[in-house]
Amino acid sequence: MRNLMWLVLSFSVAAAMACHDDDPDVSSPAAAKPVAKRWTVKQVAPPLDVHKPPADATKTASGLVYKKLVGHEAGVQPRRDQTALIRYTGWRRGSGETFFTMDDGQTIAIDIAHAAPGLREALPLLHKGEKVMLWLPPGDGMPEAVAYEVELVDVVARPASAEMTKPAREVSRGG
Repeated sequence: MRNLMWLVLSFSVAAAMACHDDDPDVSSPAAAKPVAKRWTVKQVAPPLDVHKPPADATKTASGLVYKKLVGHEAGVQPRRDQTALIRYTGWRRGSGETFFTMDDGQTIAIDIAHAAPGLREALPLLHKGEKVMLWLPPGDGMPEAVAYEVELVDVVARPASAEMTKPAREVSRGG
């Protein structure tokens, strides 16, 4: 029991020492205030004005505005029950600030049926290989107006559910 008490006491002392700053000048203002690190996103110049769509852009009844930047009418179009592999960059329309970008060439999988309303509407309008600029109004869970440049890289079917892939049970007959 005595060894257990020494073990607990030594862990407590070690933990208390680990929590203290090793800097001897803890009275300095810099030591008193922790510096919050801000997550920064690489700022990307948009291909078109993010504040206002061009006059020849298409507007839907929901308020989505889009303009194709790269067309590929022969490419397959995704359905709501499929997953779209996309690359995209997003900007805040008010400030023009980039809030997300994929500059490393990777894609992200978006289940169209469960995507944000603007993407759920826009992705089925695209063909594989097309790139589009989207202007989305605030609403439907988005607190501010945003603009996206989206490239539809590929379309894949959602995997079948586990229930669909189980083999059917055999019915045994008495006899």
